[in-house]
Parts: sequence; C-alpha cells; structure tokens
Amino acid sequence: MYEYVTEIDIPLSDANTLLEQICRPITGLCHSVPVRDRARILEFEDGYAVVGVADTGLVCLVAAENILTFLGIRTVLETRLFKFSHSKSQWIRGGPAECEFTENH
Repeated sequence: MYEYVTEIDIPLSDANTLLEQICRPITGLCHSVPVRDRARILEFEDGYAVVGVADTGLVCLVAAENILTFLGIRTVLETRLFKFSHSKSQWIRGGPAECEFTENH
C-alpha cells in the first residue's frame, strides 16, 4: 500500500485526444507504461500515476511510497495537465482502490 495518494478530476471536452499528448512526454521518465482500457499507468520507482478518460474529462491518481517521489510525480503530471486545462480543480487525498483504473495497484 502506498502512503501518499491523491486524485484529481480535470474537466476536458476532448480528453480522448489529450490523453496521449499528456502522457507521451512523461513516458521517458517511467519504468513502464501499461495501457488499460482508456487509461495509462505511468510506473515510476516507488510510485505511479494513472491518467484515464472519464465521462467529463480526465481522472488522475498519484500514489507513492515517500513524499519526495509523490511530489515529483505530481509535479511532472501537473505540468502536463495544466498546459491543456486551466481548471481550478483540487487534488483530493484518497486511496488507490478509489480509482477505477488501478486494478492491480
């Protein structure tokens, strides 16, 4: 179980198109990037991020074992997300089981 977990919903009308544009530049930093349905799981050492298409946009979850990894993953993801959306959405503390895209985490 990961100690640091957060989730955010980003409203986007063209989430299917933007999913790859958001994830592609980050994949070079990852150990692997499994694809699950309409989601990408960005696996890092000591943590992961899930970016998935939802009904109203994107759902993103970040989970990590330590605070430095957690903040690093979240910052990299935020940089990409907020390039395409200037939404005022807030990160919400949660658990991996709360995200429908993370069956194995």
